[in-house]
Amino acid sequence: MMAAHSTPLMRTIEKYLPLIAIVAFLPIMILRDASVSNELRYLSIADEALRNGDIFTFTNNGEPYADKPPLYLWIVMLGKLIFGQHHMWFITLFSLIPALVTMRIMRNWLLTSCPLADKSWRLTSQLMLLTCGLFLGLNVFARMDTLMTMFIVLALHTFFKMFQGKGNFKKQSLLFGLYTFLAIFTKGPVGILMPLLCPLVFLVYKREARTFFHYWNWRMAGLLVLLCGAWFLGVYLEDHGTSYLSNLLFHQTAGRAVDAFHHKKPFYFYLIQIWPNLAPYSLFIVGTLVAGMLKHRLTTDTEHFWNASIWTTFIMLSLVSGKLGVYLAPIVPFFVFITVALMRKFPWNGWLAASLAIPALVYVLALPALVIVANFTGLDYLGQVFFYIAAGIFSVAGIFIFYYLFKQRSIRKAINTMGFSILLAAFAGGFSVPAINPYIGYRDVCQRAVELSEEKGLEHFHSLYLRRSENTDVFLGEKIRQLDDRQDPIAQLEGLHHTVVMMSERHINRRPELARYLQDKETHTVGPYKIVVLE
Repeated sequence: MMAAHSTPLMRTIEKYLPLIAIVAFLPIMILRDASVSNELRYLSIADEALRNGDIFTFTNNGEPYADKPPLYLWIVMLGKLIFGQHHMWFITLFSLIPALVTMRIMRNWLLTSCPLADKSWRLTSQLMLLTCGLFLGLNVFARMDTLMTMFIVLALHTFFKMFQGKGNFKKQSLLFGLYTFLAIFTKGPVGILMPLLCPLVFLVYKREARTFFHYWNWRMAGLLVLLCGAWFLGVYLEDHGTSYLSNLLFHQTAGRAVDAFHHKKPFYFYLIQIWPNLAPYSLFIVGTLVAGMLKHRLTTDTEHFWNASIWTTFIMLSLVSGKLGVYLAPIVPFFVFITVALMRKFPWNGWLAASLAIPALVYVLALPALVIVANFTGLDYLGQVFFYIAAGIFSVAGIFIFYYLFKQRSIRKAINTMGFSILLAAFAGGFSVPAINPYIGYRDVCQRAVELSEEKGLEHFHSLYLRRSENTDVFLGEKIRQLDDRQDPIAQLEGLHHTVVMMSERHINRRPELARYLQDKETHTVGPYKIVVLE
């Protein structure tokens, strides 16, 4: 299985893989609009913080927003200060670059702790991490999850070096505390729970639990307390009291854990969510890990620590009330790299090949599926030239994957083909992203609304049936006035003058009386939205 050796070409590709990834995702990063769900809210919060001069306490349209720590919002604010406006490529760089750093940390960890007979798997392991479902999405979306993942991986890697007796112990203790704080400062409680629980479970397994405070020592814990104390003091002084601090420390931690007010899901949620999160390698990764455990193929301390980190975090997150698929991000690197570490212990077999042949079949069907979807459904906006090119890349790659799996019996080449086809398809498809921007965010509809307002000398902006439209102030330059979705829309519209109203066309079509009322009004369509001009 591991007989082949890395070629000079593969070593060169592996060396420049971070640059290749940046180029592959760049069209999407440059051309994509901010999503309505979270990204636009982050931009609005950053704008509000800059206007108010806030550093530690944030508001979203005047309401306290203690959901997230400051670090990522500082990055968004920095981009606005540097460029004078928000650029998605700059913000998403702080998702992609941490993913690339995590990739390199895990690669080095693998090579130093689990030496492989076949060095060419270095490239394969990194490709898998970059292109598996969850990381692929996080690479190009403005979220703090990959940044937190990077700091958690750094913290756990530092602990493991301390456990192995590598490096200066005092320095490693301080770094362990620093990385743990930065993980907390990026997204919150998971940033401390993983560096706390994963080493503890591993040490219990090694029957060395009594040494836990040798690693969580006074240097590590003291630095963590000092940095958290400075942060909480900043919050207290800026808020002139304890209300925001209480929200941050209790409502956003214990509240989410025990009886979530957002994203409440059953305990088995992650047993379902893990499959799309690891796609297209889900069956391969989970199957290899389960087989490795059942057949007692986990032999090194690194493999046992990665395995302990996976299941400790998985169980911990499953016990927490609030759940989202993205919360699994910190264990995805361990899933991927423990799989590669185990591959040197398994010969080629039909089960391994089948675990990759199923997604390969999906690849083959990508182009015909897109033709059907774009031409025979209401999703005709997907019928863009570069989307067809991307789908064609997948279909051709699928054929090659079958060839490598069953003719050459090379799992590694099949996975490499999967990974590189995703990067190439992302690059090609990225050029057609502007066609779907109106279905992602509000930038296009807001820009058109501003043009109409200036052209006709209108005074205000209103919204109706628009989800989270309060954050459109990022594009409108002023706060939008939201009409009440529960009241009679026609009565509300008749009371408006000198304004532009942005609506969801889908909701209009559900109300025939509203559609008839708007027939006599000046309307403009932008993607799934209608702009109504009321002079």
